[in-house]
Amino acid sequence: MLLFLIVFIVGCAAGMSMDSRALAQGTPPPAPAASAPPIQKWEYFCERNVNDREVNESANRAGQKGWELVGVTSTNIAIGNLLACYKRPAS
Repeated sequence: MLLFLIVFIVGCAAGMSMDSRALAQGTPPPAPAASAPPIQKWEYFCERNVNDREVNESANRAGQKGWELVGVTSTNIAIGNLLACYKRPAS
């Protein structure tokens, strides 16, 4: 543990020495990292349909309004209920 601490302190001192020499020679410090792009926000909605034909019609209507179908799942296999979920960029 003591050896690790000594190596750490020597490494920090060497790094600071290198930075001060670079500045003395007129070398600019490295540029800060570019900020991350903004995170895309989404809005969602889900709609129940009885069969695949209704899902298709619903997806076409929603697509005309800017919605993208992201998933369809069965909510009740016995009677064929389907749940279709959509997303679009939040405004």
